[in-house]
Amino acid sequence: MEHGQARHVMNRALKDFEARGEIARTPSGLIKYNHAWRRSDKSPLKDKILRAMYVQATEFSSTDIRRLVADAEKSHVEKTIRRLLADGHLHRVGRRLCAHGIGAEWLYNISDRVSFRIHVMR
Repeated sequence: MEHGQARHVMNRALKDFEARGEIARTPSGLIKYNHAWRRSDKSPLKDKILRAMYVQATEFSSTDIRRLVADAEKSHVEKTIRRLLADGHLHRVGRRLCAHGIGAEWLYNISDRVSFRIHVMR
């Protein structure tokens, strides 16, 4: 990376940090880190995935959720499912053949819909 290109990349990163509030400029022009800054827990995509799970009245698979949430990547949906399984909000209820005919996929169900709505969807 050339000197000018590295400088451009660094300036872009600093503008991004400043826009998020992660850093702040002092009156003298220096940059200081904002220790009160915390990354947001809310993600519009995660909210869509959780709502899609909640809407499914019966069992669902990760493929079903990806069909409902068009911009969701397979890895993101499966990571969300793994976390909810580990926390006890979902449980496996069976398997079914994949739509393309090769292999099988897990089916999941929400353990307690009221608890899921209160604690997970917030």
